[in-house]
Amino acid sequence: MKYVSIAILVSVLMLFSCKEKEKEKENKNPRIEIEVFRIEDARPTAWGYDIYLDGKKYVHQPHIPAISGIRGFDSRGDARKTADMIARKIRKGIMPPTISVEELDSLGVLK
Repeated sequence: MKYVSIAILVSVLMLFSCKEKEKEKENKNPRIEIEVFRIEDARPTAWGYDIYLDGKKYVHQPHIPAISGIRGFDSRGDARKTADMIARKIRKGIMPPTISVEELDSLGVLK
């Protein structure tokens, strides 16, 4: 009887341990969504992006990061490529997910 109680206790503890590991795994792999937007008042047309983690806005980027001055992206595609790179960094756990001028250049964003 004593061994049965111990076995049940161990089983319950293992079950809770597995549930905690599942929760940790969920937290390490957040749902990432990207929205590219047009900057309304910009002339010529400029673009920016937002990145959401599990439905909450995490990054609002109306300007090209890492460069001097305030300038939006020239195209929707440039904003999307940059946001995708930032999302990859977030998935890899690189925090904060910064980007360099060299990385922007390698994406073809800087013209």
